Amino acid sequence: MTSGPDHAREGTQAQADAPALEAWTDRYRSFLALTGDGIARFELDPAIRVDDPEDEQVERILKHSRIAECNEVFARMYGRNPAEMTGHTIGDFVPSDDPARLKGIREFIRSRYRLVYSEEAHALGEGSTRWISGSALGAVQDGFLHDYWLCLRDITERKRAEADRERGERILEAVAFCAARLLQPGTWRSQADEIVAQLGRAAGAARAWVAEKEQEPDGSGRFVFRSVWGMPGWEVSIDDLRFRGGVSLADFGLQRFEEDMQAGRSVASLVRDLSDVEQSFPARMGSKSFAAVPIFTGGKWWGFLGFGETRYEREWSAPEIEALKAAAAVVGAAIERERAHEALRESEERFKRLSGAAFEGIAITEAGTFVDANEQLAGMLGCQVADLIGRPVGEFVAPEDQEIVEGHLQAHSEEPYHHRARRSDGSLFPVEVRARSLPYRGRT
Repeated sequence: MTSGPDHAREGTQAQADAPALEAWTDRYRSFLALTGDGIARFELDPAIRVDDPEDEQVERILKHSRIAECNEVFARMYGRNPAEMTGHTIGDFVPSDDPARLKGIREFIRSRYRLVYSEEAHALGEGSTRWISGSALGAVQDGFLHDYWLCLRDITERKRAEADRERGERILEAVAFCAARLLQPGTWRSQADEIVAQLGRAAGAARAWVAEKEQEPDGSGRFVFRSVWGMPGWEVSIDDLRFRGGVSLADFGLQRFEEDMQAGRSVASLVRDLSDVEQSFPARMGSKSFAAVPIFTGGKWWGFLGFGETRYEREWSAPEIEALKAAAAVVGAAIERERAHEALRESEERFKRLSGAAFEGIAITEAGTFVDANEQLAGMLGCQVADLIGRPVGEFVAPEDQEIVEGHLQAHSEEPYHHRARRSDGSLFPVEVRARSLPYRGRT
């Protein structure tokens, strides 16, 4: 058999096309090397009939699609180089018993082998997850899928940022809940357990707690846990022997932690990154990582709001820490408000005792009306203390001296002055009055 003119023309054309083909191949190889996406081409042997049931197609793709070529990015996703990946089936690195990992393959088949974008989570163990987005394009000929291209992109950082932002928003929602709770009647401790539980759940932590720093007689410090919470499976109670009675800062090497808290710095760490002595208490609690934010009251460090993770080594994000700071500020404000109320109550009690022991008549007025008085003043005016409360001061002033008293009241004068007082029976007697403006039950 001899070659005819057609064969000659084909050979000539092939020679003419060779440089263009080589240039295209070079561009293709450069693209694979430079792209930030993982790209691989899979060949199917035997080819898959596109009309076969979906489950059969999934099984054959796992067993019979082998990597013909891939770039460095694709290989690194699986801890290998391109040469080590070539020839492997997709089933070698996609578990066939994980429905989530098979989701992309099923979407590829249902899209008639033109999957534009799909996301799936790959569990890596120890609580960590890698998120991958993928697109795939199959080559179908005569009703059979012969090969396909797969393009993967690691979107873990984006997904992590989204999750951190969402978790921060959940914590802030919990902060609003806590603020509303702490405004209700009662002490902050009566609401503490519910508040700590709400914050722990919002943060997605295994445990949460509020601890107060107390000073020992010898000057050393101790953390006393006021409220604790644990998710199901990691429950913990306030009577837990591991911290009941408090945790000595010196015994557990927590001095550096104390310094950071006192300086207003939040602390978030993996337990394994701490020194051996600093690991002792978190390890005792089974924590693998933790975050703590300081609580301040009246400008002074009071204690901290803490969160522990026992299930995996969790990295705490900046948005989460900022949200936890807001939670600590709400708790600190509630403690400070309660302290202020208690101090006011004690001050009023001291005033009552002092005024009760005084020889002078003492009264508290607001807008010219009696709101409180001691027994001595009531006796001078010929009545009981209860008879004075709520009555205008002017009722106990001689008519001709009303202007004198009214003038001093309006001027908020604190200078002593004299006038004639009127008893309940109408009799008059001279008095010297000294007045001071002072806060009383939140008013002045």
